[in-house]
Amino acid sequence: MKQQLTLAARRRFGGLLAASAFLIGAGFAPAVHAEDGVTSDTILIGQSAVLSGPLAGIALENNRAAQAYFDYVNANGGVFGRKIKLISMDDGLNGEKALANYKRLIDEVKVFATFSGVGTATTAAAIPLLNEKRVPLIAPFGVADSVRAIPTRQVYYLRAGYQDEAAKLVDHVTSLGQSEIGLASLNNPGGKEVLASVQSQLGKKGAKLTASGLIDNDGTNVAAIAKQLAAQSPQAVLLFAGGKLSADFVKLLLDNNYKGQIYCFSVVSAELVAKEAGERARGVGFTQVTQYPWDPTVKVAKEYQQLAGSTQAPVTYNGMGGHIAARVLVEALQRAGKDLTREKLRGAMESAPFDIGGVSMNFATSDRVGSRYVELVMLSRDAKIVR
Repeated sequence: MKQQLTLAARRRFGGLLAASAFLIGAGFAPAVHAEDGVTSDTILIGQSAVLSGPLAGIALENNRAAQAYFDYVNANGGVFGRKIKLISMDDGLNGEKALANYKRLIDEVKVFATFSGVGTATTAAAIPLLNEKRVPLIAPFGVADSVRAIPTRQVYYLRAGYQDEAAKLVDHVTSLGQSEIGLASLNNPGGKEVLASVQSQLGKKGAKLTASGLIDNDGTNVAAIAKQLAAQSPQAVLLFAGGKLSADFVKLLLDNNYKGQIYCFSVVSAELVAKEAGERARGVGFTQVTQYPWDPTVKVAKEYQQLAGSTQAPVTYNGMGGHIAARVLVEALQRAGKDLTREKLRGAMESAPFDIGGVSMNFATSDRVGSRYVELVMLSRDAKIVR
């Protein structure tokens, strides 16, 4: 017997969120569990992510949307009567800090599972511990393909990887006859791997990387890198950076009179670029690895828009990603049943494909990557994101 949503909730969300109520609590009294992080009324979920500094924007948007969905679920009965409590810790995109956070979350806080970690070095540092403790990590993002390839049954990726994005961007620029390409990438393991991937993809197309620069995570050299690439004047510049740092780079590149095309990986916030660069950002392109949040034909996009509106949050790609990630976690918890264990959660993730409001994901694969979806969008004259 599934708990019904209140009439007020149905009216509030126009029936869309009510339609997903099958994910939400059942009217059984749950048994007391010995499994860490599971009590009669709570499921503890841990997170280590970059929550401060110039690269924090993507994680903060992701978290705001995920928390909004958890709040909605909790307000309507939870999962088998248990409310989801997300405990987040800031790692500053530092692997050592991330490992310390995961140790604390698992050994001291005793979370049931972990969620939405961000970054390459941070995830690489965590995987051996997650394997040892057998603690799942659901929906990490911003993780380079070399780390995603590490054998583990604990980590489940929702989105396409950077190699998928690099292939999409290189296919696009070379199809336009552009063969001299620049790249600005973060000076960290993920950024260096993107640099190598772009070089490889360009070589396959008979094009070459004629200008490149590595941007420090703290942004201290971003102005110098922008000036350097503008002076080298490649036909197109690809950008791999995050948070406000990426928007600052685009603005600085344009300030230095760069006249070529700019294309960004999905870690770059199109909304921030539009805010910082204004009308000059018209035509800047972006790969995206979550579905278009304003698509009226996709149920989960409508659901996310309505929930964002109810919390007065802007609708963004990062928010859409966080909403979908929260939906996947809640459905997996529901599939795992009232007698919740980590093994049952892993089984639930792998048992059958997920249909998240029209978005299909399948984790029953050797790499446990739910989706390889990538599309290219751009900013219009009025700073709108269009296909």
